Amino acid sequence: MPRCPRHKTELVPLGQLAYVCNRCDYKEFRRDKYWEPEVRHVVDIPSGFSWSSWTLTGCEASGDNLVMSTGEVSATALSPEISVANSTKEVTRKKNISKSKIVWTHTANDGKIRYACSNDGGSNYTQLKTSDAIFRLNHGNEFTKQDYYYDLRLLITLTRSSAGDTSPSVARALLTHNYV
Repeated sequence: MPRCPRHKTELVPLGQLAYVCNRCDYKEFRRDKYWEPEVRHVVDIPSGFSWSSWTLTGCEASGDNLVMSTGEVSATALSPEISVANSTKEVTRKKNISKSKIVWTHTANDGKIRYACSNDGGSNYTQLKTSDAIFRLNHGNEFTKQDYYYDLRLLITLTRSSAGDTSPSVARALLTHNYV
């Protein structure tokens, strides 16, 4: 049985995954138990969804990379529905998506690349500001404005200051999300 480092007393089991100290707020997770991470459903772009299935405005696929078209100053790439919640098996029981995380491989060059994610089909977007951080998506308006939050989409915006600058390019994006 593990011990509290502060009080040297035995920790008490808390459910099946953790031990706690009765005298302080120290908590230790059981190493022999497995629990699932918060966001665990993975979508690999472009291998999971090729750039040809996206709605591209002012940009194009160059091999496996997404680059701006010649002469463009700003461009957007909008993904199709990338969640797998709409399979034929799950028609009557939809799963809500409330959190997402993205890890990207891109080259900004002389421009900027911004990523935004939507869980309601593109009505509201949440900007994913940093790589490898979990962001909360639009959630909480069930039965008033929105019934479900299962339609996950990714919006990539590429910009550069002048058409002569080198185009920013996106090589890969690894999007992970949860199901509630």
